[in-house]
Amino acid sequence: MALIKPRFKQLTPHFSTTELVDRSTGQAPSLAALQKLAEFAEMIRHEMGDLPIHITSGYRTPKHNAEVGGATDSQHIHCKAIDFVVRGLTVRETWRLCRELQKQGIIGGLGRYATWVHADFGPKRNWDGP
Repeated sequence: MALIKPRFKQLTPHFSTTELVDRSTGQAPSLAALQKLAEFAEMIRHEMGDLPIHITSGYRTPKHNAEVGGATDSQHIHCKAIDFVVRGLTVRETWRLCRELQKQGIIGGLGRYATWVHADFGPKRNWDGP
């Protein structure tokens, strides 16, 4: 798959290409894929009471995903996942609100880690990180 290195673009009111591209290379599969990921993040932000969200990981190249110990077929490499924290909420509070979104079918995969939450729009599944 050919990757692009997009210029800065505000994709939604609160998310830009900079926040969603691979952190190590600045690459992504396409602007359209980033747009869809930004819209997903925007929807989550709204459901969190419009509190600011800091995305710690969006798209990852397969190489970067392997380097950080991501799952072999991680939704990050398909540009369908974000790892994030919500300012003003604990990880537990964020995870609980996301569970409701998962019950509504908005979130597919949902993972809880010590310092962040993972959400994606892949198949439905749940896990707690190390």
